[in-house]
Amino acid sequence: MTNPAKHDATPQAELGFLANHKELLAIRVRPAEFARLLGVSKQTVSTWIRDGKVTINTLDGLLDVRRAIQDVLRNTSPGRLRSRVLRQAVTDALELRENLARAEDRAEAAEAALREAQREIAHLERWNADGDAHADTFRALLIERADELRAAPPEAWEKTLSELSDAAWDVVDPEEAADAMDVAMRAIHETEGGGGA
Repeated sequence: MTNPAKHDATPQAELGFLANHKELLAIRVRPAEFARLLGVSKQTVSTWIRDGKVTINTLDGLLDVRRAIQDVLRNTSPGRLRSRVLRQAVTDALELRENLARAEDRAEAAEAALREAQREIAHLERWNADGDAHADTFRALLIERADELRAAPPEAWEKTLSELSDAAWDVVDPEEAADAMDVAMRAIHETEGGGGA
C-alpha cells in the first residue's frame, strides 16, 4: 500500500495554514513527511535529528509536529534556516526578542528612576521630620525665653529669634538637614519648571 502523502501534488503548507489547523500540529509524522511540511529536504531533517536539534520518538520513529517545530526554531540559527515555512516565524521571533530587549531596557531605566525617586522621597521625609523637630524645639525655646523677648526692644528680637532658630537646628544633624533642603529645593524647581511649560 502506498502512502497518499508521498504522491500529494498540492503546494507545500505555509506556517499560517499550520497555525489555523491546530489538529495538524497535534499529529505525529515520519521525518520525510515533516520535511515536506516545512519545505526542506529529508536530509536536512535527518541532520537535525542526528545533531539533536529535533527529538524523534525512538519507539515508533515519528515526530510530534508541534514539538519538532519548536525544537527547530529553538536549536537552529535563524540565518541557516532554509525552510520558507518557518522563515516568517524566525523573523517574528527575532522581532519579539528585539522588542523584549527594548522592553527590558525601558524597565531597567524605570527601575533606576524609581530608586532615585525613592531616595528623594526618603530625603524629603527626613527634611520634613527635621523641620518638625526644629519647629518643636524652636517653639519650646521661644516659650522658655518668652519673658526675655518681652523685655527686649523689638529691634533685638530678630537677633534673638535667629539665635533660637540656630539653637533649634543644633538638635538636627546640620549636614543631613542641608542635604534634605537641597533635594526639596530641586524638587520644587523641577515642579515649577515642568508646570510652566
